[in-house]
Amino acid sequence: MNRSSLTIPLKSLWMLAILVGSFGIASKSLAVDHSVTWAFGTSQPPIAATVGDTITFTYATGHNVQQFPDQVSFGGCDFTSATLLQGTGPLVVALSSAGTFYYGCSVGFHCANGGMSLEVSVAPAPAVPGANPIFVLLGLVCAGLLAVRAGARKGPSTSIGA
Repeated sequence: MNRSSLTIPLKSLWMLAILVGSFGIASKSLAVDHSVTWAFGTSQPPIAATVGDTITFTYATGHNVQQFPDQVSFGGCDFTSATLLQGTGPLVVALSSAGTFYYGCSVGFHCANGGMSLEVSVAPAPAVPGANPIFVLLGLVCAGLLAVRAGARKGPSTSIGA
């Protein structure tokens, strides 16, 4: 066996370790920004989102965004227990937990008659393929094989054909 036949498998193992290890370590952001034109007379369809997504409310002066505590308050446009998120736009809301959330504009009859209410259903974030611990383990095993192989090349038995 000559030196070049030992070099090719070693290079292949290095590439395999880098490839497999990158699947275990890298995670790609899958977040989506949901854009909402927050204006009187617009109808807001419900939004299906995922934890990590954001909602950007774009609006001019004369509006606000409030979060309702529950579906009953949302359905009746009852702002008694709502939380004011922001009075002037734009507003970016980070969706950090799963659940159903309700928003509305409390100015005049904007919520009840102007279509300025929004229901957002937030699902848990999906598992990212790169987060699989099996890929991390495979990367470590490949790195260990590389270390063993590299150590064997330095020993006296690697001088075959020299």
